[in-house]
Amino acid sequence: MLSDQNLAVLSNDLQVPRIIGDVLCGVETLGDDGRFALHGLLSDMEPDAALLAIALGAEKLALVCGEGFPGAGVLKMESGRIVGEYAPARLRRVQAGQTAQGALITGEDSVLDMLAYVPEDLESLAELLDFAGEGFARHNEDAAALCEILAVQARAQALVAEAFLDMAAEEEGVCTPTLCAGASVSAAPRHNVILFPLRG
Repeated sequence: MLSDQNLAVLSNDLQVPRIIGDVLCGVETLGDDGRFALHGLLSDMEPDAALLAIALGAEKLALVCGEGFPGAGVLKMESGRIVGEYAPARLRRVQAGQTAQGALITGEDSVLDMLAYVPEDLESLAELLDFAGEGFARHNEDAAALCEILAVQARAQALVAEAFLDMAAEEEGVCTPTLCAGASVSAAPRHNVILFPLRG
């Protein structure tokens, strides 16, 4: 389990968990500007950083709003697992001065090693967030909206992570499911661009 100090470091680094906490506690309002800000923050992150930010945000949602709601317990467990697995590496990068938008490869890390399970974990979180959001929708509009934002970005970042993996695997001569299916990736985007919902 992460210490309060390490959680504070990650919240400050990734920003998304802090914003979600402020919205849930009533310190900040969500609104259109808040929604677009969260979309922008997450879409600018590298996939592994986005996964951790989404997991920390989902964990906070489950803790603050989840009592009595279907799916909240599973969301809390899965988010906690992901935080436990990915937070130590993120903390090392923060200590090394790398931001959430920084290079994927640091030191001896390789893209394949870092992102091997990221797409699967992002998809898993997206499904759990969808389910939890349906439960929150009747009682907490902000919580439901936050679940939707996190789920949208989780699925988008899963595609980005798969593109990075395929490109790295092609360079290293390793076959991933996408490459073996005959798809080729000529380049992976450094930033993930998402079409946001129109203001209504």
